Amino acid sequence: MESKVRAMLGLILALAMAVECVKCHTVSRDSCNRGGNRSIEFETDDLMDTEMYIRQLAGGRKAISYEAIRHNAIPCSRPGRSYYNCNGRGRQANPYTRGCTTMTHCRRIYE
Repeated sequence: MESKVRAMLGLILALAMAVECVKCHTVSRDSCNRGGNRSIEFETDDLMDTEMYIRQLAGGRKAISYEAIRHNAIPCSRPGRSYYNCNGRGRQANPYTRGCTTMTHCRRIYE
């Protein structure tokens, strides 16, 4: 639990540093060093760079991609097709199957 708290604090600190860095690049160095012009509007590219930097600090590719979470995305536009074989022609779909374990709570009958 303590390591999660430390990781979150580190992530927040990295975000604050990245935002401050973007501020210094957006306005002149003098106004940034004096603390002036705090109501800076960031451009979309700057925010995307900050998000990518934070994701790299958080440990790389341990999350799903943006394509997987797009809004209004239909996994397979062909009705009746399996999600595992949407674009395949004539190929057999090979969906993931898992065995019965304690984790999946399957009932096994041993005779």
